[in-house]
Amino acid sequence: MARIALIPFLLVIVLCTPGSEAGKKQKFQTRLVGGAVPSEGRLEVSIGSGSLWGTVCDDGFTINVAHVACRELGYIRAETYFFGAHFGRGTDPILLDGLMCRGNESSLWDCEHNEPAVHDCTHDEDIAVQCHTTTIREREISEMKKRRLGWTFRINDRFDHSYPHSKGVVEVRMDDKWRTICADGWDLEDARVACGAAGFPDVISFMPSEKIFHRRKSFSLRNFECTGQETWLAECDVQEISSYKKCESERAAYVMCNRGTFVIDNPNLPSEDLTRSTARRPRPSPDHPRIRLKAGKGFGAGRVEVFHMRQWGTVCSKDFTRESGNVLCKEMGFGTMKELVNNGSMGQGIGPIWFWNVHCRGNEQTIFDCPHGRFNRSDCLHSMDLGIVCNAPDLGVREKIELVDGRFDEDGRVIMLVDGHWGAICGEGWDLVDASVACRQLGLGFAMNAPVSTHFLRSTTIPIMITEMECEGTEKSLQDCKYKAMIRNDTCTCETEFKAGLTCTDAALPDVLLDLRILTSSLWLQDYPEAALTCAQEENCLSSVPTPSHRMRRLLRFTSAIMNRGTAAFKPFLAQGDWQWHACHMHWHSMDVFSHYDITDRDGNRVAEGHKASFCLEDGHCDSGAKKHFSCNGEQGISQNCFDIYRNDIDCQWIDLTGVGAGRYLLRIDVNPDQMVAETDYSNNEIICDLFYNSHTVHANNCRYTNDE
Repeated sequence: MARIALIPFLLVIVLCTPGSEAGKKQKFQTRLVGGAVPSEGRLEVSIGSGSLWGTVCDDGFTINVAHVACRELGYIRAETYFFGAHFGRGTDPILLDGLMCRGNESSLWDCEHNEPAVHDCTHDEDIAVQCHTTTIREREISEMKKRRLGWTFRINDRFDHSYPHSKGVVEVRMDDKWRTICADGWDLEDARVACGAAGFPDVISFMPSEKIFHRRKSFSLRNFECTGQETWLAECDVQEISSYKKCESERAAYVMCNRGTFVIDNPNLPSEDLTRSTARRPRPSPDHPRIRLKAGKGFGAGRVEVFHMRQWGTVCSKDFTRESGNVLCKEMGFGTMKELVNNGSMGQGIGPIWFWNVHCRGNEQTIFDCPHGRFNRSDCLHSMDLGIVCNAPDLGVREKIELVDGRFDEDGRVIMLVDGHWGAICGEGWDLVDASVACRQLGLGFAMNAPVSTHFLRSTTIPIMITEMECEGTEKSLQDCKYKAMIRNDTCTCETEFKAGLTCTDAALPDVLLDLRILTSSLWLQDYPEAALTCAQEENCLSSVPTPSHRMRRLLRFTSAIMNRGTAAFKPFLAQGDWQWHACHMHWHSMDVFSHYDITDRDGNRVAEGHKASFCLEDGHCDSGAKKHFSCNGEQGISQNCFDIYRNDIDCQWIDLTGVGAGRYLLRIDVNPDQMVAETDYSNNEIICDLFYNSHTVHANNCRYTNDE
């Protein structure tokens, strides 16, 4: 009875306290009570000092009223509302009734309603509300982050236009305008992120040593708070300023970056002393374990492989962190890690999985300094091989090559800039290795096709100025390859229709290579009567050396297991209707030459040779999880992570050693030797073995891929 008598007394005190309507609004509060989560419950309000709370009657309550209530509580909107004391009856007074909102009010107090505590309700009519769980603040932060991720940054030196831009004022593109970053709060970690995002491994200085030019009235950001591990400056906390006058330092943020080993030159390092005192990542010594990227679409991208105990192996992607990726990228001369590619998505490697459970802090000079599991002792599979995309510097090579007259952006004739002149490339000798350099230079991924003639495209007046193009595949641009420029020479003999073309792709491609272990364990010699080799003679599998008087051929037999470690199936270059039928062996040849087999002396002179037409490309064995698809009786090819196995007891699976004397030689095998089928990586197609032959026995050792030498 005492509490019942007290409530009307408190209502008189709270509601009759002198004050304006604005004052009452400032003291108006809302809350949700009785729900399972903070965003739902019985709606209660307080009009006074907060000492007395009351419920809201459900008379006339609508979703618009619920929206206003939820926004006032800090949520983005209401999901629904409940009549009939859904979350229990309140015990305090009923303070509001007859609420009518348009939905755009900022507070329930702004809506039409009865005078406080004037109602005809009971607590059985207490209204309840369920709000969306996202708060207004969370949405603001999300929208802010989304907008900031749209920002782009650059390092701009208005007096030095050479590539790559590694020193100068840091600028941000906002609302389609380039603006200057204020130097307030700008420190070493902020500068380190700026350099990493631009593709450089570290910062040398963040304070200019001389006066720099900047647009003072374009200041827009200040007080970055980076940890040094972020990929982009947009990931750091930062303060936006509405006026350049709020830049207290009146200076622009500045960086001078260590250009790294990928760029090769490093003019920003004037002395060894400066290198030691300001740059944390010295160049590795020549005997330092190596790291490389394989089968990547562009600069700084690919499957990660490390060299340990004189053997290349991969890195397990499980639990690999951004800090570890930053160390790895910077060790290779790039900037911070842009993207982590898990689960063998850049093709599966071979050999040991050296690194696993890698946990770098981010300040190590090499990934070998990071805590990690014991070498090659993990339960990881090659299906978990790590791929990575690093921030790479803009070398300015994209502007030195173009595709013209194409049907879409990724194909056309190739023209390149040489000594200030644009010219087409002669198609004679042009191949997929050259094309792969061009596609990477253009930023268009892999080379899918490299036509030597583009007569099928519309005619062009651009002359042929470049002949004898020869790339190794690792160059940063076509300008880095070997070629002859005919700019001041009118004696070019290349036919006008033989202008090199190109088709680039961002899609998956195969990657075929030979299994070395199976090769070395399957070598054996056989003397075989020539009379029984009629089919082999028809298919040019025998050497031109005359048969000895006893009419026997000396054959070096071996098994070749060709595995596809790419991201798509390996298929013959020719359509099935163009395959050749060989009646002797009763099979189709889907490729003229699938492999070259050679034995050379130590000087590289060929002493014996063979070739392997693709008698039948099929899936002979597949890794766990991969499925066989191709067979000799239908569609031919090699599926992803499957093997095509040519056993050492089948015809033409040999090199004819007839007439070759005893000695030490080199065994060379080249798969897809003419690069007729596009791949992600051509550098692993050829293998070399040291071969010892004494006329009676043969041994092969030290077998390796040529790109591993």
